[in-house]
Amino acid sequence: MILEEKHKDLMRKVFGTDNLQAIYDEDNNAPDDYAVNKLIPYIDGTKGVPGDSDLAEDIIDALYELDEHESDYE
Repeated sequence: MILEEKHKDLMRKVFGTDNLQAIYDEDNNAPDDYAVNKLIPYIDGTKGVPGDSDLAEDIIDALYELDEHESDYE
């Protein structure tokens, strides 16, 4: 999945970075599902603006794709 600038804007807003690998690494070092928990309010509409839900879902999909790619090397 190719993340566009609008995805990166939301990533910077939520995580303080638009570096997907850094978010993935933080997620793997957290005791819970760090990235998903941070994005849930944007998915359910309690935070953000209309359209953020789709962007948040795309970011989660990209993290899962990265996870699948990383596991290919284990």
